[in-house]
Parts: sequence; C-alpha cells; structure tokens
Amino acid sequence: MVDVATIQITRENKEILDDLSFEYRVKTPNQVITAMYQELKQSRMIIQHLKEVELKPGAQAYTRLAHAYLNRGLVDDALHVCKRAIELKPNCAEAYAYLGNTYLQKGLIDDAINAYKTAIELNPDFTVSYCRLGMAHMKKGLFDDAINSIKKSIELRSNAVVEYSILGIVYLSNNMLDDAINAYKKAIDLKPDYERAYYAYYYLGVAYRKKGLLEDAINALKKAIELNPDFANDKYKLC
Repeated sequence: MVDVATIQITRENKEILDDLSFEYRVKTPNQVITAMYQELKQSRMIIQHLKEVELKPGAQAYTRLAHAYLNRGLVDDALHVCKRAIELKPNCAEAYAYLGNTYLQKGLIDDAINAYKTAIELNPDFTVSYCRLGMAHMKKGLFDDAINSIKKSIELRSNAVVEYSILGIVYLSNNMLDDAINAYKKAIDLKPDYERAYYAYYYLGVAYRKKGLLEDAINALKKAIELNPDFANDKYKLC
C-alpha cells in the first residue's frame, strides 16, 4: 500500500500530474492549423447540440451539449447544462459523469469525486466513470484509490488502451517505475496504431529515463517523435 503521507510531489511529478488532460502546447504551424480546425469543429458541434436541445430538450440532449461545451473549454456552460440534465433525469449516470468532468476541469476535486461515485452507483458498469474517478483521486494525491479505480475500469473494458496509459501516469507520478513501464507497454501492445500512441511512448521514455535506462528511453522517445513529429516535448527530453 502507498503511504500517502510520505509522497513527495517533485517538480517533474507535478508536471506529470498537470498533463493528465493529454494536451500539449501548440508550438508549430501544423499544430496551429490543427488547433484552429478543432476549434471550428467544436463550435459546430455546440451549434448542432443547441438545436437538438431546442427541438427535444431531454437529459440526453443536454449531456451531449455538456460534452460539446467541455471540448470547447466552456466549463461554466457545461456545468449549467449538466445540472439541467440531472433536473430532468435524476438517475442519469451519464449526466453525473459529465458533471464530474466539469468539476474536475474547474479544480473542484471533491465535487468531481462525488459526481463520479454517483454515476457509478447509478450504473456500476460505467467504465469511463471509474477511470475518471481514478484521475480525480490522483489529483488529490490518493494514489491507492486512483490505481484501484482505474484497474476496475480496465476489468470492465476489453480494449483499455486509455486506461492503461492513465494507470501508467499514476504509477509514474509516484515513482513506481516498473509498474509504469508495464502499463505503457500494455497500452501499446493493445493498440499500436492508437491515434495517441505517441503519448504512451513519450511517458514510457520518461519512465525509462527516470530508471536510468537511457538507451531504452531514447528509443521510446524517438518512436513518439516518429508517430508525431510535432511532439516538441520529446525533442526537449532527448536534448
């Protein structure tokens, strides 16, 4: 068992914790263009779901709108429509899950944990909520709870690529390097062509570097760059 009282969050581990969203800073022209395209796409999705809410204002329509708002970074709007969805359907697990996502983005970790737990109570097979609950536990420094929640999500999901990647982050942030390496390898083995596999290779490289296995670290980070040449953080780690 991990003794939370003895955990020391180093600057590097803090960066790992802050990177849970799997986002990175735009640094190249290609990334600028991609980001602009994504913003346009997200705005169109908001308009689409607003029309859906207007035509059929049910809980599911509001949760889809909340998802669109969150993707666009409109957290307060997402919070409002999540609460509206719950008003319309108090037993809607999906609405509570998005409410948890909203609280997590706002930094309200305890509220996020409660929302995810409610979603799981309403739907014990809701795999995403277990994973997100694990992320919330990690943000709070509850690493045992984080590991248990994410492992539960893995049990319920046949192709748990994302879950293994996030589990790797939990292990890595707590310097459980062998466990982190195994988790990232599992994520890569499950789906080598996963669109964000470069993140798994990136963190695998970080884990190898922290373990002192520099050749393995370089190979993993080079693979991350091969999969995504714009991934500037890898180039920095290789310097």
